[in-house]
Amino acid sequence: MSTKIGEGMSLKEKLGFGTYSCTYNLIYYFKASYYLFFLTNVLGIGVAAAGSVVAAGAVWDAVNDPLIGYYTINHPNKKGERIRNLIPLSLIPTCICLILLFTNFHVSDMAALIISAVVFFIYDSGLTCLGTVYCTMNTVATNDQGERTSVNIHRSIGGCLGTVIGTLACFPILSVLGVMDESGNLIAENADRGFFIVACIFAAIIIVGSLVHYFTTKERIRPMEGDDQATGFLEMFKILFSYKPFVNMTLIVMLDNIILLFMTTVVVYYATYVTGSTETSTYYQGAYIFGQLLCTIFLVKAVDNRIGHNRSLILGLILFAVSKIPFVLFPSSEIAAFINFGLSGIGSGFLFVAINVIVSNVCDLLEWRSGKRMDASVGSVSGFVCTIAAAVVTEVLALSLSVTGFDAELTVQPAAAIDAINVMLGIAPLVLAVFMIIFAKKTDIEKDLKQMKLDYTSKRDEGI
Repeated sequence: MSTKIGEGMSLKEKLGFGTYSCTYNLIYYFKASYYLFFLTNVLGIGVAAAGSVVAAGAVWDAVNDPLIGYYTINHPNKKGERIRNLIPLSLIPTCICLILLFTNFHVSDMAALIISAVVFFIYDSGLTCLGTVYCTMNTVATNDQGERTSVNIHRSIGGCLGTVIGTLACFPILSVLGVMDESGNLIAENADRGFFIVACIFAAIIIVGSLVHYFTTKERIRPMEGDDQATGFLEMFKILFSYKPFVNMTLIVMLDNIILLFMTTVVVYYATYVTGSTETSTYYQGAYIFGQLLCTIFLVKAVDNRIGHNRSLILGLILFAVSKIPFVLFPSSEIAAFINFGLSGIGSGFLFVAINVIVSNVCDLLEWRSGKRMDASVGSVSGFVCTIAAAVVTEVLALSLSVTGFDAELTVQPAAAIDAINVMLGIAPLVLAVFMIIFAKKTDIEKDLKQMKLDYTSKRDEGI
């Protein structure tokens, strides 16, 4: 059973969570949105070969995620904290590697692929540590349901800002640097220098935001004194995957990230080869961010308080699914594209808060069932499936474009390549959203939460 230390959460601490959410989403979506594009359209590496770098990174992530989660739950620092101290451990190496990922070393394609793979492996290890903090700190900051909703609203707003910077600010910065032509397309001879400068700017922002979070937040939820927290590697997996709501929420987190990454990654190709201007992607992504901000600021808290976390989750998923229908019917329509992104953003506002509050509650329930705090392991699994999502999206995009005749040198792509781009923005996310709705309906944990509270109340009354 966990205990709450201190007096709840201050506004400064919630803003610290929002700041870190901003920086983590910045690094996550910048790399996810532009790295494959950088390899293919800036360095000129074949799309299939470039996609294999990210796929190899996913294999490494399958190793380092559970190892970092296992290490974290078994090695608290002197203050008893297990999660927050991952920031100073991994922040600087991760930011250096982000810059190196967007560096043109002016070597052969094969050498560039090898360098990219090595740097990517180091980068991914650091990002796993930062992702564990991102996915987990909100679960150990408070066990009050209202505060969990509030802090995740701040995280969602910060995440929107980070996504804006990571996905929308790149091309405007490149334009200021003189790397875009009058039509909004990249000037090839200066593109590598532009992406390098953008990566340096973003790395500086990430460092500042992460340190703000580190110095303003606390781990309040701790195991009760006397509870044995030593956990074997296989025991960790058994505790997690024997609880069905954890499995369902893990699948929802993975599919949610696949949908979002399809939209943030494929939109650059859609804008470049369907609308005819790479810079147009900024407007579509802007519609998504505006929808998410609008929902988070004005709707989420009221709706969540009225219908509960699980129904808010299902509502967000329904909006996700509905947003795809006009685009599936009219993929070349700008109006349909704006509906796709704008309505998805509104759905994402509900999803972010609902998913994170439910996952925090699942952490409490896992402790109730096993007697062990598994927050870091839950966070590492979430980080792992997010990386798997990135690998899946990158590999599907790379293979789809490769087999349909995509050529980055062509201004007009084959019809089959355009169809593949449209499918990844329409039909594929629609199908995934339907599966997510099915998982969400099987993940109502209210009965377990009530029973947990009754058990803890009974033990407290009995002096246990």
